[in-house]
Amino acid sequence: MKGKNVLYLTVLVIFLALLTVPTALYFTVGEVPAPYLSEKRAPAPFPQADDRFFRGLEQWYDDRLPYRLTLTDLGNRIRQSVEEPYRQGLFQTISRALTPAWYRAPEYAGRAGGEYLAPLQAGYTVYGRDQWLFYTGEDNLAYFTHDNTLSEETMQAWKQVWQELEAVCESRGIRLIVLTAPNKEQVYEEEMPAFYRQDQPSRQLLFRDYMQDSGVTYLYPLEEMRRVSALYPTYYVQDTHWNLFGAYVGARAVLEAAGIPALPPEETDFYCKTRFGGDLSEACGYYAPYDTYDIRYRPEITAVTQYYEDDRIQISQSDSPNDSLAVIVGDSYCSAIQKYFAREFRETAMCYRDLLDHELFLPHLLRLGRGDVLIMMSVERYDERNVNTAAAVIQRLRSTETEE
Repeated sequence: MKGKNVLYLTVLVIFLALLTVPTALYFTVGEVPAPYLSEKRAPAPFPQADDRFFRGLEQWYDDRLPYRLTLTDLGNRIRQSVEEPYRQGLFQTISRALTPAWYRAPEYAGRAGGEYLAPLQAGYTVYGRDQWLFYTGEDNLAYFTHDNTLSEETMQAWKQVWQELEAVCESRGIRLIVLTAPNKEQVYEEEMPAFYRQDQPSRQLLFRDYMQDSGVTYLYPLEEMRRVSALYPTYYVQDTHWNLFGAYVGARAVLEAAGIPALPPEETDFYCKTRFGGDLSEACGYYAPYDTYDIRYRPEITAVTQYYEDDRIQISQSDSPNDSLAVIVGDSYCSAIQKYFAREFRETAMCYRDLLDHELFLPHLLRLGRGDVLIMMSVERYDERNVNTAAAVIQRLRSTETEE
């Protein structure tokens, strides 16, 4: 009986220590705020005295738990050391054994030659082959499986918006170019789990064909991205974005459409470097080193860029012989592509679509005139947002016509 009492007392002491030691350490060691955890958010503030006080107090304390960064990193390391062998070995063996033969047929396995790979997800990330991670949030997979193709009515409505913007730009002598950057898994479909089948043309391929007789320069450079990606990586292995080499491919397509001779790859100074992890790694806890490429583009051109609003607005001036203005409106894919336009135009202004009316950007948009270029771009999964932004740009440009 005495032995049991000692055991119970020991368990009680350990339990109380787990409850009290972190709090004691907080007052002696100090806090570890959330920004150091790469969570892309501010730590929860101390709560107000209302009916949500205790819930807010818990969130406030959780964000300041001592050694949280160390524990989070340790948990990720343990999960990676166990999860990698499991998903590359035992998981695939089990999935092959349990999956019907018809589902493993080559016609449903993309370019993988019939080798079956079942999906394994963590958070909003799906694991692919060879350390590749892919994004599953915001209905992204529907673009890959082609389950979200547009109706005839929707395509017609989108087409009319782009044609209306083209007419406004043409009246002012502006060159309009629309660029849709392919989602990462569209370019690297062979790295995706074979579970996700593609039985019909994709939404953007169909819409690109629909736009052919519209009079609008509408670019969706999927085939070119695939050709280049067979030689050099164009997207980050563990991130949602294209790398600087992929952005170069997109920028070159835009420049050629604008009649500006862009440097071919063999005349650029591109080099390999090692990157570790990315935004998808942060979501699932899997990190590994991988190769990516960068380009020193036109080093003879001096470009100075000012960054505002956490780099979501970028204004560039250069000594390029092309004295026209380029205005770029889009999403995070713009940040990588902008560095090339900054060396091809005397002046370049870029902003994320939610900052369209910002006082530092809007004057550049309204100043567009003869010989200048307006680039409306988005990643594939934000194609509808790009159309909505186009409607907003039409209103801004027409407001200047009314004033005149």
